[in-house]
Amino acid sequence: MMDESDLQLSCCETLESIEMLKQEWQQLHQQCTYPSIYNSYDFIYTAIKYFCTPSDEIFVIAIRNNRQNGQLVGVFPFLISDYQWHHAKFRAVVYAGLNEADKMYPIILKDVEKSAWPKLFQFLKLQKKRWQFFELVEVRKDFHARKAIKKYFPSGYLKKRNEDVYSPIVDLTETWEVFWNKHRKMRKRVRKMENDFGEAFSFKVYAEPEAAMTHLDEYIQLEQRSWKASEKVGISKSQNNLEFYREFFAQLAEKNRLYFGFLYQGERLVSAEIAYTLGHTVYFSHGCYDLEFRHYSPGMVSTSLFLKNFFNVGYKNGDFLGGFAYYINPWAKTLLSSDNLIVAKITPTIVLVYLASLLKRITWTPMLSLLKKTKHKLLINSQKLIDKNVKH
Repeated sequence: MMDESDLQLSCCETLESIEMLKQEWQQLHQQCTYPSIYNSYDFIYTAIKYFCTPSDEIFVIAIRNNRQNGQLVGVFPFLISDYQWHHAKFRAVVYAGLNEADKMYPIILKDVEKSAWPKLFQFLKLQKKRWQFFELVEVRKDFHARKAIKKYFPSGYLKKRNEDVYSPIVDLTETWEVFWNKHRKMRKRVRKMENDFGEAFSFKVYAEPEAAMTHLDEYIQLEQRSWKASEKVGISKSQNNLEFYREFFAQLAEKNRLYFGFLYQGERLVSAEIAYTLGHTVYFSHGCYDLEFRHYSPGMVSTSLFLKNFFNVGYKNGDFLGGFAYYINPWAKTLLSSDNLIVAKITPTIVLVYLASLLKRITWTPMLSLLKKTKHKLLINSQKLIDKNVKH
């Protein structure tokens, strides 16, 4: 374990300063405790580029080892952003690109993590005038951050842990035949669609880098015919979002890490999937289907057939987004649990907002409930009186 005194922290507050970390970040990413597509340099840099609002402050913290010629041993990719708490606005240190990421975690060299977290907390305390909340979401229960916040964060702060989402992880090391035979409901859905579509049924996987933007456009057209359009979620929910994905997908495609899975009836696209790969993991990150075919459960059908492409070819885990597509849970070898970790400074404003919220819960909310019940009783009694008068 490296000593805390060996570590030096600095803050990157512009895109240009982050660009200077690119090569070191990419090298560190291969040796960190939790290399993920969502803490890669390409994802974080592109997310900051497209999602930073005028009120956001770039707050990417770099940790270096003084004894190893300033070797980069950690990156905490944060922003300081507006943060709503009990209907009041504060400032919070949060992950960059949070809304489009899954199970994010800082990039920390494996033997440095236990020293890096206390050092980070000391640095945050020095910057305490800039923020009131510090939040880490979807932190796996086996990760050191959970213990670190509880043990090392300075006194004078409130620390809270809430249960967060579960993420299904599918075992890709077994054969497709073994997996297929385990899941009767999946087989039934696939065969139903195959039988009804007949020769018009087909499923194709695309990974050619030069065709990536064409397939993205096809996916977006389908997304506009799916439930995601009305809910205003998905890749095309905003122009910024779409531009982010165009650039990020181009980066993935160049490295042969981007896959599309398309389910067709003839030439009509019925359901679509998108996945990224990194190391031994496949990240199943996007999916949508044509609402006209919803009675077939096309999402389940296309996801299962897309999975087939990744079995027994060197990948180990199929990582699905936390909190989505619960039909995948029975297919998983593991349901990863996670926590939402929140730290709040104890300030007069936060105390007042909390007390006001508490007062509302113990007085105003019960009062509203009582008024609703009273109104309901009055309506019933009035109706009874009217009925009685009508009879007479």
